Amino acid sequence: DVPGGRFGHGRRASDGDRNAVLRWPAPPRVLDLRDGFVCRLDLRLETKTRATVLRLPPALDLLLDEQGRPIARFRRFAEGDGSTALAQVASPRSLPLHRWCTLDVCCNGTSVWLQLDGVELASASAVGMPQQDGDGVFEVSPAEAPFPGVVDEVRWFVYEQAPAQLLP
Repeated sequence: DVPGGRFGHGRRASDGDRNAVLRWPAPPRVLDLRDGFVCRLDLRLETKTRATVLRLPPALDLLLDEQGRPIARFRRFAEGDGSTALAQVASPRSLPLHRWCTLDVCCNGTSVWLQLDGVELASASAVGMPQQDGDGVFEVSPAEAPFPGVVDEVRWFVYEQAPAQLLP
């Protein structure tokens, strides 16, 4: 627990931690990503090093490279044959050091992209729906590759496409 978070208390991995900062059962019936999503995190990076920011296997992994640049990997079902494909977006910019920022990881069924404080960092074409397993588990800053800083709010926004409703 970090009292000086961005919006109150934040969370940080401590040395020797055997658990993720956040671990949440997220099967498709709870977190349905098929029509697209945005995962938004408020982060304060303290050291530039390789790390895993979040993961929801097999649909999504968000990593940092040794320079603190975010890399998102999206696994999705390819249209037509039902096979899976991997799309990756890598930011040319690092997360800022010792300053709060908001990082968005986004997918809308036709493209994937990263945004930092509302500015697009990188995007790629990625047609198809995200691949989810029946017993998915969402983790932020897992123990084997923790995020080197403080994580505050984590928010999921999911799209749901529905047939048009005709109003009188």
